[in-house]
Amino acid sequence: MFLLIGFCSFITATSSNKLLSAVVIHRHGDRNPFTTYKTDPYKDESNWPEGFGQLTKIGIQRQYDLGVWLRNRYDTLLPSRYHPKNVKATSTDVDRTLMSAEVTLAGLFPPSEADKFNENINWQPIPIHTTPPKDDALLAMKKFCKKYQQLFDDLLNSDHVKEINEMNKELYDFLSEKTGENITHVYDVEEIYNTLNTHYLANRTLPQWAWEVYPDNLMMKAAVSLRFKLPCYNRELAHLKTGLLFGEIVKLFQDFVDELWKSPKLLLFSGHDSTLADVLTTMGTFNDEVPSYSSAILLELYQNDGDHYVNILFKNSTGVYNLTLEGCDFNCDFANFTRFFEPIVQPNQTQWEKECENVSFI
Repeated sequence: MFLLIGFCSFITATSSNKLLSAVVIHRHGDRNPFTTYKTDPYKDESNWPEGFGQLTKIGIQRQYDLGVWLRNRYDTLLPSRYHPKNVKATSTDVDRTLMSAEVTLAGLFPPSEADKFNENINWQPIPIHTTPPKDDALLAMKKFCKKYQQLFDDLLNSDHVKEINEMNKELYDFLSEKTGENITHVYDVEEIYNTLNTHYLANRTLPQWAWEVYPDNLMMKAAVSLRFKLPCYNRELAHLKTGLLFGEIVKLFQDFVDELWKSPKLLLFSGHDSTLADVLTTMGTFNDEVPSYSSAILLELYQNDGDHYVNILFKNSTGVYNLTLEGCDFNCDFANFTRFFEPIVQPNQTQWEKECENVSFI
């Protein structure tokens, strides 16, 4: 459920309403396409000076603006000077997400005069943690999990998904003819949509046929939406896909509720449209729209006269929206918040790996 709120209506820390901790999960900034199709008029990399899949100048600026926005929002939570005890930044191991994290942090923590190492450079280095994709179960969520793969394959081969593919056959045939590719699944459709969208946002002229399916063709939009919902389509899948990430979030907030004061006040995660879609789907708040460049999910822990509650927001290019979990108001009591995620959370990677190997039920 989305509720639009104005930029001036943010909750601010007061003596009775104090922001204790926050988690920000953002998509990278604008990028060049990373896939092409056989009839693509822009498939030669010379059309994309920064290289395929790389962040553009617009994307860099958009991420910097996000960092400035976060500084304004969390000015009472975070000191103006960077210190590692206050923030931890994690990125997937991809150029565009690493660069996006760097630029976001530049906007969030401009160096004080005391921190400048060069008067001509208004920037300071801040560490970003990352893991190779094949080993990353937390953020890239690409570390192989036998149980997840079996469950996901079962879903893709289910009568429900087969029926959807049959219903989409006319769309698949049209796209196959126009692109020269073999389009047989919603994942194939999303790749074409993604490429067309990247071209459009980069002010490239689209082929005439593209306007029949992009951006407002309902069948294509439904196929793209389904592609983003499938990885966390049910709680079993979400438990193995986003469970470690939500485990980190719940643990962080629990530390502050317990007044341990040993964790960073802010966790910043730099990911992809699929990262945000997986998180939104797990929470039951995905609105069928592909998360736009530099969009962000914010989870915030507050204290009010001894009580603790969580607010969840989604920021994109059109505004900032309140998100509500099932059975929880916007000011979600922390006990209800943890209860909602109890079936999802993975306590640690060792437990996750044990569950991944447990396929005896299949």
